[in-house]
Amino acid sequence: MKISISVEGTTDDRELADLYRWIARDHVLTRRNRISTAIAAPAPDEQGGALEAINAVAGNAIALSSLVVAVLAHRRNGSADSGRGTVRIERDGIVVSIEPGSEISAEEIIELLAPETPPDEDTTGGSRA
Repeated sequence: MKISISVEGTTDDRELADLYRWIARDHVLTRRNRISTAIAAPAPDEQGGALEAINAVAGNAIALSSLVVAVLAHRRNGSADSGRGTVRIERDGIVVSIEPGSEISAEEIIELLAPETPPDEDTTGGSRA
């Protein structure tokens, strides 16, 4: 499952960068999901582009669940920059938006992003041993 996570409604990429650091520190999460970033092209007067999205490849619904729980934990327990913007989690054109103060549960998000996917089903096209 290819997942894209972005933050809207903020003027910079601090919240998304903080979320990326939060996710990257979780070694179990990064073993279950391949995590990378997407960087926007820099403006002519900038040296580097802003962080645009966190990309993840989740091998199954359990890996997706871990990622969603991490996003929600960050929103509730992260730095002062967390929880200000709207987090968008997208999979195959399905978008779940988590607004500031939202009480949406991890279970609701997973059901929206991966309906009818058994927890241990391999979704990467590989085989399970």
